[in-house]
Amino acid sequence: MKQSIFIDFKPMLLAMFTKDRMLYSEYQPCKELCQIINCYWVSPTLYSLEQRIDSVKQEIIVPDGCLDIIFEIDKQTNDYNCFIVGMMSKPIFTSPDFSKKQIYAIRFNPGGAYSFFRNDLDDFTDLTVDFKNISKNLEKELAAIFLSKKSLFEKIKYLDVFFLRSFVEWGQNAVIMNSLANIFSAKGNVEIKKMAQGQYVSERQLNRLFKQWIGLSPKEFTRIIRFQNALRNIILTDNVNWSSLAVESGYHDQAHFINEFKVYTGITPTQVTK
Repeated sequence: MKQSIFIDFKPMLLAMFTKDRMLYSEYQPCKELCQIINCYWVSPTLYSLEQRIDSVKQEIIVPDGCLDIIFEIDKQTNDYNCFIVGMMSKPIFTSPDFSKKQIYAIRFNPGGAYSFFRNDLDDFTDLTVDFKNISKNLEKELAAIFLSKKSLFEKIKYLDVFFLRSFVEWGQNAVIMNSLANIFSAKGNVEIKKMAQGQYVSERQLNRLFKQWIGLSPKEFTRIIRFQNALRNIILTDNVNWSSLAVESGYHDQAHFINEFKVYTGITPTQVTK
């Protein structure tokens, strides 16, 4: 499978519903890790928080098809928490206060985190798990990087080295990678039965592999990718024609689209454009 299947996979995440809000910055890993890691992301550090009256506004984190490791540092005490945010099938509402906390995170591509954790990823689905409960040694190594006085770009280089070492024995599952390529290409509009047949596995086997490697069933994952495609089109389009967008995104009709959108965001599509 070519490395290019993730090139156009750029999920919409934290409060990116509003074009003039920037809650974090993304940084790409080295090219050897691009199949596994979607990005490293960092909460704002380069502009004045005083200019952001709404720095603790409630934000919506929507399902994006990814799993994250989040490292949260108290700016006053330097105490930290490191936790895994598993694959999501529903939105999370949060009010981050970046004036008090600095956040670093690693976002894994679908299918990328399994070889790192060595746990079935559905163990983490819709959960926030203390990383120490999974691996104290790995958590300490990440802490050493994030708590160091090194510059941000030096920390990113150390993260690359850390993950390159951790993924020495990393392997891909051909069924998963081929299925992901099909799902991305079709923007989530695939028939699970046909996809399983194309990979010469039963639907039951495909379901088991997806829960192990990705954390969701194939049906749920394809729904999220379809939703993500629709969300991106909403954000990038002026004067959205809702009925046309619903059909073009693969929904039966506008009502189906609105219901599914509310499942993953907690709000209606029109609230995004206000």
